[in-house]
Amino acid sequence: MKYLVKFIFALLLISSLVFLHFIIIYLLPTPFSFLNIFVVATFLLFLIFESGFVIWIIIFSLFIIEHYNPTATFGILMFSGSFSTLISFWLYRFVFTNRSWYAGVTLTAIYLFIFRLLYCLISLFLVKIGTISSLNWSGLMIYFLWEFVFTCTTVGIIFFILPKLLPKFRTFTSNKNMQMFGLNYYEKR
Repeated sequence: MKYLVKFIFALLLISSLVFLHFIIIYLLPTPFSFLNIFVVATFLLFLIFESGFVIWIIIFSLFIIEHYNPTATFGILMFSGSFSTLISFWLYRFVFTNRSWYAGVTLTAIYLFIFRLLYCLISLFLVKIGTISSLNWSGLMIYFLWEFVFTCTTVGIIFFILPKLLPKFRTFTSNKNMQMFGLNYYEKR
């Protein structure tokens, strides 16, 4: 019964994430539609669950989005997104352990850099082998810049406001838990 509830919860989370992605893309005006909801959801779910469960949610959500994305070749988003999620989860757990807003923004920037670097490298490879005819690099860079600005800003605001609103997240930014690179600087030695 426990696994059935967890499975139903995962399906609801995946479907709501995909639905929210489509709402942001199609209903928000142009600069605001560049917000990458998967990155925001990744770090919000890292804060809530702090487990590898988040990686599976993001992988299956990207798998569904791959079916509805008419512009990308199948697998580009899923591969670059899952690889970026794995690296950012490792960084979240073992490198940036203080859970402050600047750590959230830094992790978001690293995530987006790795995600878009892999996306560009795979797309460039597909151009070289002839699967894709050409890429509009100036349009991609403008898109990536807007995505970077809006996503990093949103994650920074969430990481800044969440400890003030919910008591569960207050311990993440207290001085007792102030850690960087896995070291606790306020521990008595």
